[in-house]
Amino acid sequence: MTPKDKARDLVDKFTDIEDGEMYIGKAKQCAIIAVDEIINSVVITDLKTAQNQFNYWEEVKTEIEKLWIMEEIYEEFGDIGAPSMYEITKLKYKGQQ
Repeated sequence: MTPKDKARDLVDKFTDIEDGEMYIGKAKQCAIIAVDEIINSVVITDLKTAQNQFNYWEEVKTEIEKLWIMEEIYEEFGDIGAPSMYEITKLKYKGQQ
């Protein structure tokens, strides 16, 4: 899974839906905390493997931070309810094809 796909997947898993609204900001914070915990728990048995794991999770963290906020999506697409990050991504990139 690419770092970008993993970032979307993690944020989607932490997305909290209450009263029909999605709180991506909180989901992003939780996903970043999870990634930090993973980075801090990388076991160094082989330097190259550990470096690859560290780099992968750092890229995931960067992709999480780059995810747009809900207000930008509402401005672009209107009130689309509470879609998953995957659905939002499909909408976001559909117009760029």
